Amino acid sequence: MPCQRIRGVTFWQRKILSFLHDPPEKPYDYSPEHERKASSYLQALGLLGEWKQKQADWCAAAADRFIAPRGRSGTSLGGGVQFFHPLAGKKCSLSALDFPSQADGEKIISDSIPAFQSVSDDQSTFWNLWRLWLHYSVTHHSGQNHNAGNLAYLPADTRIPDTSIWNHCSVVSAIEATRADSGDLAPAFLIFQIGPVQEFIAQAQSTRDLWSGSFLLSWLMAHAMKACADELGPDTVIFPSLRGQPLYDWLERTRLEAAKFTTTDGTESDHFWNSLNLAENQRLPLTPGFPNRFLAIVPSDFHVQEKICSAFEKEWTNIAESCLAWLKDKGHPIEGTALELWRAQISNQWRIHWQVLPWSDAEAALSALSQIPSGSGATIHAAKTVAMAFQGDERKEDRDDRCFKNGKLDAGWAWSAHYQLCQYQLDARRQTREFDAWKGENKFVKDAFSGKEEAVVFDEWLKQAGQSREIGHLFRHRQPLGAPNLIKRIWHLAHLTAKRGFDKKEFAFPSVPSIAAEPWRNRALQAIARGTSPWNDFLAFKNSVENAQTLLEFDASNLPADESKWLNKVDASIFHASFWENLKELNADELAIRDSALAALRSLHGSVKSKPDKYYAVLALDGDEIGKWLSGEKTPRVREVITDESVKWFEAKMPRESREWLDGHRPLSPGYHLQFSEALANFGLHCARRIVEHHGGRLVYSGGDDVLAILPADEAIACAIGLRKAFQGDPTLEKDYCEDFKIAPQGFVRLENCKPSEPSWNLLVPGPSATVSVGIAIGHIKEPLQDMIQEAQKAEKHAKNSLDRDALSIRLFKRSGEQVHWGAKFGSPAFKLSNYFAQHYRAPVDKPKKIMPISGKFPYRVCSMLSVYEAGDKLTTDLQQIAEKELEWIVKQNTEKSAEGQDFCKDTLRDHFSAYLVDLIKTGGTLNDFCSLFAMEAFLARQGDER
Repeated sequence: MPCQRIRGVTFWQRKILSFLHDPPEKPYDYSPEHERKASSYLQALGLLGEWKQKQADWCAAAADRFIAPRGRSGTSLGGGVQFFHPLAGKKCSLSALDFPSQADGEKIISDSIPAFQSVSDDQSTFWNLWRLWLHYSVTHHSGQNHNAGNLAYLPADTRIPDTSIWNHCSVVSAIEATRADSGDLAPAFLIFQIGPVQEFIAQAQSTRDLWSGSFLLSWLMAHAMKACADELGPDTVIFPSLRGQPLYDWLERTRLEAAKFTTTDGTESDHFWNSLNLAENQRLPLTPGFPNRFLAIVPSDFHVQEKICSAFEKEWTNIAESCLAWLKDKGHPIEGTALELWRAQISNQWRIHWQVLPWSDAEAALSALSQIPSGSGATIHAAKTVAMAFQGDERKEDRDDRCFKNGKLDAGWAWSAHYQLCQYQLDARRQTREFDAWKGENKFVKDAFSGKEEAVVFDEWLKQAGQSREIGHLFRHRQPLGAPNLIKRIWHLAHLTAKRGFDKKEFAFPSVPSIAAEPWRNRALQAIARGTSPWNDFLAFKNSVENAQTLLEFDASNLPADESKWLNKVDASIFHASFWENLKELNADELAIRDSALAALRSLHGSVKSKPDKYYAVLALDGDEIGKWLSGEKTPRVREVITDESVKWFEAKMPRESREWLDGHRPLSPGYHLQFSEALANFGLHCARRIVEHHGGRLVYSGGDDVLAILPADEAIACAIGLRKAFQGDPTLEKDYCEDFKIAPQGFVRLENCKPSEPSWNLLVPGPSATVSVGIAIGHIKEPLQDMIQEAQKAEKHAKNSLDRDALSIRLFKRSGEQVHWGAKFGSPAFKLSNYFAQHYRAPVDKPKKIMPISGKFPYRVCSMLSVYEAGDKLTTDLQQIAEKELEWIVKQNTEKSAEGQDFCKDTLRDHFSAYLVDLIKTGGTLNDFCSLFAMEAFLARQGDER
């Protein structure tokens, strides 16, 4: 396909011509002047000619704009340069005042076109145009005081301003790539999906294992999508969008290093790879963010097995071979029967499913959609009624004939129907897949985590590997491993570091005990700054750690010399006495070193007057009803994404046909898919990590709407609330996280303290109409991580299914065996009550022994006194009144003035109690739910205690 010529124009030249059919600044001026601008950009790129086969533009316009009066009659219906949030409509919008002036905008865009003289081939020219023009425009130095960042949201159509012109041009060139030898367009949808996912990721011993499994899936999917992009262009991958994805940029490093231009003084600029600085900020490309499926526009005769499946399988094989070679090089080869098992397991690991659906005409697509039991067909049929009404003679002046062919709607108009049909066919194929019997033998030792594969390493192999100075830290626990889980354990060193240029230090993941100890580290810093005794004890412990280098899994010699920085950088697991106590098989000298460090640590605990927390939390977040968002069942109403003038036009000119349509959901479109992908990526890549790390945690993976993180137990609830705010683009996000985010319009976020590799402009996120559900599991550091992940995922499902989504559910597992379950919808008064109670109950980090206005006995009194009143039954008004009387007595007996003499507002506390009780009556809750909130808070507040 890339080599084909039609009428003397190569494939990639046609891609460039179609991408530049509209200049990005067209929304400022729809006059014929925009065609001259497009020609000038072609000249800047060294191309001459005109794109005359414009069917791809008409097809993309029909897909994005559903149906609207043609430009000449509809000019007054536009609202100028503005942008409506694609998931929230007009309630989250950018107005004309948020954009640069026309003169500034046109100059910035014109100055920013990536016309690199160092690039000579057409494919690279197109790739740079697609990837870099938008980036250069929004970051242009002359535009930073003129809202240049919002140029990313210039609308493709001012009447329906919920799609950017950048995305429209990408879709046009993607459809152009499907042109057959006959000269006709032959577009088709491809959905490609791999599995297993959840069980593969959850099979983990450590936080690194957990990350490794999820990043391995992202890495393999990135190679599958890159294969499609190499063949047809990166614009053909619709969901997830590849533009701005750090991992895809990493794989395209060669192109980015070739992106240089000649400056005004005649010298050569630095290349774009260096300006991104991804090599220095590798956390972005190492963030697992790609889902296990993608949607692309391909030619109807595209060879998926040859082009994409083979690329996926080739990279998986490359990884496996890298791991085999690395183990052999380290003196621990996989040989004999184990190697035979390895080969078999590698070949049987992944389930790959794909479906290609050629686009038919709109009528046939709608007819087929009406035959399946799912999908948002009603909206599409209503839209068709309106569209076909333009066919009458009385609508001749309003009709845009580009959307019609011989009286039929363009195939692109049925984008939503085609997508749903393709998804339905893929689901049907997956449900009827063949089940091959597992080819293992019961006589072999099984993988300790999957329980399915035969182990390829166990017993003597693990013993020898565990004693190795180079790789012993990877096999300290000595569980039998099959090939897939062994690859997860080592591929970051064997492949990513050795073959792909990633820095080894990026894989230093904190352990579960280290994350649990994070709050104590902050308390220790406060104590050391205040007193001589803690300082001396800290220095003694620091010296002991440095002397114990041979016993540690990390390199203590590379830590900062400055004491406070040392305390912040060192693996916090060493602050647990159990870390040292668990060091086994030591000789006499090592035992003496271990005992010296343990004694110094206990002295430090005494001077700081607390011990590290022994509980940690696993947080699992998932977007609500994402399938419905993708299928079009949750999109905004049509009247919410078109201008007020357009609404009035349809109500006046077509009142009968348009009534149901205006109140129905906006049909799916390519722009919607691209921008939904962009919104999810912005949250997953640029928000989730900042918020998790703000709360002392570690992000394991973030696939946009799917987040997994490990956190200190007492930070988990606050982190869940922060993640939800970022997902929705809550304007109060900046107030809560002022070091991480700036003020941004609702439905957007803006990063503070950006690195060169991070976007500095307003970033689209899913917005206030989209919600998330969060599950949290809290357990002791000795609880298996794999079990805690499963419990967090169960809690997340409970939040969705039992609490009706947009909710938080928590499961606390005490070491004693007692369990506490609590949950509420995010809008519940329970959160205000919890926050107010914690402020007056939990001691400050720097004053852990401070006497607080609410006594330590308060939550226990609540649980003991209310539990006798049919606490498991649905709460009634009578029970509410009884509970409020009991709570009034508890407040009177267990609250007092603060240590500074300030009055504690008891009335406010009573008001919060009452509001939560009323909410429990409305939602069918119980007194047990009320009590569990206090049981949870009492537990989390006991920082550093033996629980």
